[in-house]
Parts: sequence; structure tokens; C-alpha cells
Amino acid sequence: MNMAGDRMQDRIQTFVASHPGGWDHEAWLALLADLAASGHDTSDAEAIGKALERERVRAVLVAAGVKGLGPKRLDALVEHFGTLWALRHASADQLAEVPAVPRALAEAVAAAIR
Repeated sequence: MNMAGDRMQDRIQTFVASHPGGWDHEAWLALLADLAASGHDTSDAEAIGKALERERVRAVLVAAGVKGLGPKRLDALVEHFGTLWALRHASADQLAEVPAVPRALAEAVAAAIR
């Protein structure tokens, strides 16, 4: 990721951290305006929205504090499910289908995020 991408990711992380319960359309538009005012290209709002959702999934998984959910497994879950809705609606069986996520960990994650 380049320097501009790193700064955008930092802003996305900050936004997610400041909206732990989620956000509404006005907050989303304010984020896009803030990013644009900071010189970021916001022409692909869908890609920014996907990055925002992935960061939200990551934040929820980290906050769950499940033992054994290290960086590689965390990344695998974030990339596989992509949205909090998809993650929260996944069964332990579906979580265990993700490479590197053993059944016991999948059950612990499922219990922790519901």
C-alpha cells in the first residue's frame, strides 16, 4: 500500500473506532467529504465502503478477544466474510470452512460475535 493508501486506511480505522455501533448515511457522506478534503480520491465510493466494512469486521473480531485468533486467521476471516452481516450470520460450520480456522476456534468466534 502506498503512503496515500496508508493515510486513508488510518482514517477508516479512526472512523470505525469512533462509530462502534455503526453509522448512518450522513456519517458515511461526512467521511467521504473528509477524505476528499484531505486529498484522497473518493471517486470509487464502493471500494471505500468495502474497506470500511472490512475494517468494521476486523474491529468486531479484535474486540471479541477470542484466544487463538491471531493476525493471519483474523485476516482470513475478514477477507472471507467481508461484512459484519455476513460474519454474524455465518454458522460455526461456515466459519470453520475458512482455511486456518479450526473447528474449536470457529465455535468460539461464533459464540463471541453473537
